[in-house]
Amino acid sequence: MARLPADMLFDFHHLSFFGITTGFGTTQGFSYALGYPAYEDGPKDNPKKRYHFQYHMAFELAFGLASEPEWGAGIRLHHRSGAYGLIAPPHTGSNFLGLFIQKSF
Repeated sequence: MARLPADMLFDFHHLSFFGITTGFGTTQGFSYALGYPAYEDGPKDNPKKRYHFQYHMAFELAFGLASEPEWGAGIRLHHRSGAYGLIAPPHTGSNFLGLFIQKSF
């Protein structure tokens, strides 16, 4: 499923402790699924119904070694929802947890 994001990115300063760097970031905004969002929950009264336009949030926690600043790894939580009924009915959407490896160029 492809999606068209319209997010704002907030990347907080990276901190270093005992040679390990940490960073935290978040995105907030809207998301439009181009395909059928098969892995999302529908509303309680119609669980098979899906909504293309929803609110999107992602939170990321990244780690790296101070000796290798171009490499890192982390965990990211993606959340899409109807924003408590403002965009889509309540109890719609999805949560996905992902792991990543990153390299800066």
